[in-house]
Amino acid sequence: AFVVRGAGGQVLVECGCAVAFEGLVAQLAALGLAPRDLSALFLTHIHLDHAGSAGHFAREGVPVFVHPRGVRHLAEPARLIAGSRAVHGPRYDRFYGDPLPIPADRLHAVEHGGVVERAGLRFEAIETPGHARHHHAWLAGQADAAPEAVFTGDVLAMVSPGSSHISIPVPPSDIDIPAWQESVRRLRALPRDLRAVLTHGGERP
Repeated sequence: AFVVRGAGGQVLVECGCAVAFEGLVAQLAALGLAPRDLSALFLTHIHLDHAGSAGHFAREGVPVFVHPRGVRHLAEPARLIAGSRAVHGPRYDRFYGDPLPIPADRLHAVEHGGVVERAGLRFEAIETPGHARHHHAWLAGQADAAPEAVFTGDVLAMVSPGSSHISIPVPPSDIDIPAWQESVRRLRALPRDLRAVLTHGGERP
């Protein structure tokens, strides 16, 4: 999860699993922040390692922005829970936990090319399917300046801690290689001086 500061406050990009919520609250407190201080939560997609605690932040009043295909699953997460329990079995409760449903007034669908301005920041949605059909990259920067970074979720792969090996996360059911290749081409067309922020791997040139 990444805190991004703007002239008018701060937002969060990604939020980890439900079981990570209390740890995130503690880390925010170390920055002098509480969840209610966040102006927005931006999700790249709704897999539980990226969006599992979104309902916990929404409960604190934080508006959540996500791909249109993800909205109904965050509003009613029963299918997300069932699918994840089926894959992870007894490990699910320890490493994931159940997401909370998000009320409609705090859940916002953003189409490809849609722009959201919060806290003096500008976020533009770039539809990037392949890893998941409900995947956006978010082009981000100060509202009055050129973009500085693109939050790429899982579409630019992942780099494990302590390793330089680039791995490709290929979840069951949604994987679509041709769509993924087109998404990479879409990101390669962005300015080369942007910072790429991988959810699994952090900031990369």
